[in-house]
Amino acid sequence: MNTQSFDPNNIISYLAYPPFPKTLLVMKILFITLFIYFLLGIIYYLFFKTHYLQWLYGENFIESLTKKPYGVKKIDLVWNRIEEKIKPGLESDYKLGLIEADTLLDQILKSIGYKGENLEEKLTQITLTHLSTLEEIKMAHQVRNDIVRDPDYHLSVERAKELLHIYKKTFEELEMF
Repeated sequence: MNTQSFDPNNIISYLAYPPFPKTLLVMKILFITLFIYFLLGIIYYLFFKTHYLQWLYGENFIESLTKKPYGVKKIDLVWNRIEEKIKPGLESDYKLGLIEADTLLDQILKSIGYKGENLEEKLTQITLTHLSTLEEIKMAHQVRNDIVRDPDYHLSVERAKELLHIYKKTFEELEMF
């Protein structure tokens, strides 16, 4: 029976001066390369694929520079796309623009903290003291519902512009523009 005692000097000398140094060097280079590759992949994912770091550090910085709430730029882009649909063209574009404006309002109210499954439920929680355009928005939302329920619903350019102006006033009141 061979009983060898634990000798830390042998282990250290074995690691410091291995019997196969070239193979160990190749393995070290390989593992260091893999480590750097995966580390760069994690950093890339955190910065460009998720918005966690941007949310954690950049949100307050961006708000202080632009003097606008974080995320307003994205809302501006969506709103500009909606306004493009209202330019004289097809009636279906007017209807789609109105539906998208209604959906945008629903998303904004949800992000502010209003609970409900749809916009109607969220609007019931709001009072005129919180939103002065409440009655106009309810009327515009009813037109949106009529458009969705009746494919033959007629919407003129003037009426579409008027309704979108109501949505725009509401977004301005909610400080989204």
